Amino acid sequence: MRLHELDQFEDAALVKAKVAALFTGFITDPDGTAGGLSGTNTGGALTVGMEPGSLIPLPPGTDIRFSNPTEHDAYAPFVKNHLRAVAAGLGLPYELVSGDLEGVTYSSIRAGLIEFRRRVEQLQHNVVVHLFCRPVWERFVRLAVLTGDLPARDFDRNPDAYLGCEWLPPKFDYVDPMKDVQAEILAIGAGLKSRSQAISERGYDAEQVDAEIAADRERADGMGLTFGQTAAPPQKEDADG
Repeated sequence: MRLHELDQFEDAALVKAKVAALFTGFITDPDGTAGGLSGTNTGGALTVGMEPGSLIPLPPGTDIRFSNPTEHDAYAPFVKNHLRAVAAGLGLPYELVSGDLEGVTYSSIRAGLIEFRRRVEQLQHNVVVHLFCRPVWERFVRLAVLTGDLPARDFDRNPDAYLGCEWLPPKFDYVDPMKDVQAEILAIGAGLKSRSQAISERGYDAEQVDAEIAADRERADGMGLTFGQTAAPPQKEDADG
């Protein structure tokens, strides 16, 4: 409803702006001595459209008056308020709905994105994964077992061994990569989260990432390449403590 009202308001505002741009004059003839009017006329007035700079003869009552539609500055606040209401109803940040970043600060956009990501994660795991991905995956595995494409003689006794999988939704980009990565490193170092969890939140498989890191290091050592370390290696304590 709000979007429909906003569309109607924008159409009306556009028509008003177009009419206001057609700076048109009207000529009247009070005593009827101005002579006949050339062109098609109805009731003594020419049947013509409004065009920029046009002067339109009118029935008797000679005078010239210029149309001057009143202007108001309620358009922008009205549109913004409506879009804010629409965004709130959808559970989306206003900035993402409108693309309007005027007056946005780092703190405000970060707070809005955090709440938005929580909502997206709920939809990803409780709707997309639970109601769509998991049923499709289970049916795919069961059909593969029935057709013999997936050897699984103990499937009936232990289906979870074949149906279990980890779902990795698309990653969210960092708002401030430097601060966010440092916070991740501190959380991992303090034991508040694991590397596997941090990697999974980025949309990657931890085992695959570790294998790639090991392969990169082996290739670099074989080629005599040395790169800067992003984290200092753990220090071993002396036997004396």
